[in-house]
Amino acid sequence: MTNAAVARRPDFHPAQGVPEGYAEITRAAGLMPATVGQGGAAAQPPNPSGVETALQTLTTYIPTEVLTLYVAVIAALAPGKGQAGPVNGSWAAFWFFLGLTPAAAWVVFATKIRAADASKALPLRPRTWPLWEMIAGTIAYAA
Repeated sequence: MTNAAVARRPDFHPAQGVPEGYAEITRAAGLMPATVGQGGAAAQPPNPSGVETALQTLTTYIPTEVLTLYVAVIAALAPGKGQAGPVNGSWAAFWFFLGLTPAAAWVVFATKIRAADASKALPLRPRTWPLWEMIAGTIAYAA
């Protein structure tokens, strides 16, 4: 999710190059790795169909880290055998992780920026945040 956000930053390679179209967004998100041909030479990455690329792009925004934690918490809160009724705290866990999703997207984004270049400043100003990824991830979590 945050690979595409990093690719849109003007201070990262390719400078001033915003991914356009499904194929470029998918490559920026790291979903189309380069394949290695004979002799170790890098071959051209596959050119997926429009539907395949659209599905890959949509799945990019699913916050798997947050969902994994949420499922673990819900499993821990599950009632024992023979108990029925709503699980205490399940809605609280849902709302907690819903609020955590944009924060997690920002943390991963900031980590990628610092890992790429330790001299770059953290994106503390809201204008530098990956807002689209934060919103899309939150919607995907809620869905």
